[in-house]
Amino acid sequence: EIVAMASPEVKVATFKTRTIKKTLNPEWNQTFETECKSLYSIDFFIWDWDFGSADDKLGQVSISAEKEKLSRWPQLLTLKLNYGGSLRVK
Repeated sequence: EIVAMASPEVKVATFKTRTIKKTLNPEWNQTFETECKSLYSIDFFIWDWDFGSADDKLGQVSISAEKEKLSRWPQLLTLKLNYGGSLRVK
């Protein structure tokens, strides 16, 4: 059995995580801060970085950016991706 490995990265707003090569369970442990003044949602896009060709989309998820909901955001939030798997953010 051949198990394919991914080189995932996450893009959110104007930020992009570093690419972690050859893993199906990446841990970025990176912090980005931005103000959500007029956003309706925060969109997370997960990509598989490919050398020499277009990146492949692994999944995406959106959360509401309403100020009252963001103020009650838990320490750790697990977001289910639309293509399977999950993204944990805090």
